[in-house]
Amino acid sequence: MAENRTWLAPVLISVLLAGVPLAYGCGYFFTATRVHFWPNGPWAVRVYPSKWQADLFAPAAVIESAIRGREISVVAESGIEA
Repeated sequence: MAENRTWLAPVLISVLLAGVPLAYGCGYFFTATRVHFWPNGPWAVRVYPSKWQADLFAPAAVIESAIRGREISVVAESGIEA
């Protein structure tokens, strides 16, 4: 019976190694409530509903900035003045 479960650990590890970054990336791109583009400022500003989300996705913005070659900023809705 134990021989039949030898595949379980590698499968779970693979799912976690692929699933966690995938969930983080999806959260980064799809939980932003707005994305603003400015020609004379930061290339894009991603707006998140709360500060903890903006803090959580700040490293992803740095990576996106490096890939795109332009500045990407993240802010919380509470940090925007109308």
